[in-house]
Amino acid sequence: MLAGLTRALRPTRRRFLETLDDPAAAQARVLLRLTQRLRRSDYGRHLRVRTPEDFLLRVPVVDYDTLSPWLDRQRAQEGAVLTDERILFYEKTSGSSGAAKYIPYTASLRRSFSRMFAAWAADLLAIGPRFHSGKMYMSVSPSFSHEPPTGHGRPVGMTDDRDYLDRWLRHVVSPFVVHDPLAARARDVETFKRRTAALLAGARDLEIISVWSPSFLKLLLDEIAARHGSDDWQRLWPRLKLISCWASASAAPQARALAQLMPTVMVQGKGLLATEAPITVPIIAARAPMPLVDEVLLELEDDDGRLVPIYDGVRGREYGIVVSQSGGLYRYRMHDRVVVAPPYRETPGLEFVGRAGGVSDLCGEKLHERFVSGALDGLLPDAFLRTLVPVREPRDHYVLVVDRFTGNAAALAAALDERLRAAHHYHHARELGQLAPPRVCIARDAAALLTGAFADRGMKLGDIKPRALHTGPVDGALHARLTVERTHGRLSA
Repeated sequence: MLAGLTRALRPTRRRFLETLDDPAAAQARVLLRLTQRLRRSDYGRHLRVRTPEDFLLRVPVVDYDTLSPWLDRQRAQEGAVLTDERILFYEKTSGSSGAAKYIPYTASLRRSFSRMFAAWAADLLAIGPRFHSGKMYMSVSPSFSHEPPTGHGRPVGMTDDRDYLDRWLRHVVSPFVVHDPLAARARDVETFKRRTAALLAGARDLEIISVWSPSFLKLLLDEIAARHGSDDWQRLWPRLKLISCWASASAAPQARALAQLMPTVMVQGKGLLATEAPITVPIIAARAPMPLVDEVLLELEDDDGRLVPIYDGVRGREYGIVVSQSGGLYRYRMHDRVVVAPPYRETPGLEFVGRAGGVSDLCGEKLHERFVSGALDGLLPDAFLRTLVPVREPRDHYVLVVDRFTGNAAALAAALDERLRAAHHYHHARELGQLAPPRVCIARDAAALLTGAFADRGMKLGDIKPRALHTGPVDGALHARLTVERTHGRLSA
């Protein structure tokens, strides 16, 4: 079966690589397709878009909040509001501090996700590790809540990450996927972890683990170790060859920690992939993930708000990413930041460097996530999970949540405070007494602690991203845990 899959995907890899030889032509074809969809929609008629030139001149750059009246109409009325294509379902997504978003999926958008997956799988089968069984665990991301269908009967949410794939690809991939449907339908974190740990512990011939977040995988590894009394991963999965997960920006330390846990396994970073759109895909021969120039229209936004085509980005320069896709999102600002990497064939790579607007501001200190990440890298190079969390009580302050640290917690809190004082506004807030000194929470169950808090907000486990800094003050059970002890700059686990 694996040989058959390799042959089936070979043309996909060839076609994708050919598009990288002429990204301008590939993007022109995508622009034409999108314009034809848009011109037949209410949104396109509102913008008076009929030609690709109209698209480039008249379609504004938007975010979800700006577009939400049109998205709400699409969900309530159906019909050709944002696209003339029938909506298959809506995927609900949210950030750690943001409101829920409902992203419409059409057959064309799902096809874009399928082609991204096929290009990735085909590249691995062609020049990656030598697979034998091809057995794979693909992250299932339950939301632990049930969302009713829309008034027109369109489903909201997916129970299986294979739902991102077209039917033919789902059919050919399914025999290789280890899967527990009861885990996918779990309505609480503990049931999901218990069933998934049992599934993985029994999958002795597992060769590939594909998850979104490395902290999600660590959560499962901890559950397996607790229930089966062993963390000898090479003995449990002697054939494991690949872990695919986020490995850029704030996820980089966790990906490195996974590589240390499993030194014989290839840890490959995922491309830039969001609920809204597939954007880049990892290619082994390339220096950075490659943009899907034949599926989505990608524009780079500089700091002055000017847009340039993906193929005209200046190497080494940082930009925001603006995407237009086949589900009805046009010139949609992703709030992701990328750096233009060296080209592969004739197309530049894109390296994800973080989220735009990743700022925490309890009282004017304006801490930026990338600054915090650098500070934590210097203090905790070996920690798997370390994240700074803003807390309001008893006074505004920050708590560093870390899963392992053998030194003195009070000294770590003092060193963190010193590093954070390099940020002018933080230093000012500390001097004025607006911010209390930071504290440290050392908790072996830090991953479960943070995951449970955000799952309680309705987030899917797979959507909970590794963060060096959380930008919204915590509440609920996590808040109670982080405010239970207030002495010596330390919080006991």
